[in-house]
Formats: sequence, C-alpha cells, structure tokens
Amino acid sequence: MTADTADTADTADAAGVTLATTDLIVGGMTCAACVNRVEKRLARLDGVSATVNLATGRARVSHPPAVSAQDLVGAVERAGYTAEVPPPATPREESRPRGRCRRSRLRSRRRTVSARSASGC
Repeated sequence: MTADTADTADTADAAGVTLATTDLIVGGMTCAACVNRVEKRLARLDGVSATVNLATGRARVSHPPAVSAQDLVGAVERAGYTAEVPPPATPREESRPRGRCRRSRLRSRRRTVSARSASGC
C-alpha cells in the first residue's frame, strides 16, 4: 500500500462510478468558516466531495481514483491549512481496549484501592 492510498476505501456513487474514499488530518481550522473553506476547496477538484469535522480535525473525501491523496493535500494547503494522510493503524492500536471496558477496569481498580484504604492494609 502506498502513501497515496494509505487510508483509502472504494465506494460507488449514484451513477455507478467507482470512487475512492480518503481520510485526511487537517490542521489550523478554528471555526465553521474554516471547515466550509476546506470543503469548498476540495469540491473544486473534479468529482470530489468532502465532509470535514472540526472537532476531530479530519476530512473524509470521496474522489475518483485518478485524484491522488497528494492532490487532496495540495488543495487543502492552498486553502491555507495543513493536511496529511494519517499513518496506517498498527495492529496494537486496533486491538487496544476502548470505552466502557477500559472505564470499567479503572472503576474496579479504584474500588480495590478504596477497600484496601478502608480496611487499614
């Protein structure tokens, strides 16, 4: 897998044309107007549409396979922001426990420490 397709998936649009989906990390956005600028700049590329999330600093871009990730990064940078393709996830990151399970373990540890403190051990 090359850097151009590191975080890319294939989808099809309504006309049946195969589109690639690429995620980008976008930096420097501070407001909804910034999000709008990035989305519009990406949409200027033929066949490209994007959804940008200000809170996560990520853009999900649907584009024809002929448009490379570097073309997308260049469009975002021309809008005045930083952009990069995220590195591929490592197996350790994918298997790392998240959310409720992790919170549950932390609560259990706190109870154990509290019980030991209360018993005078």
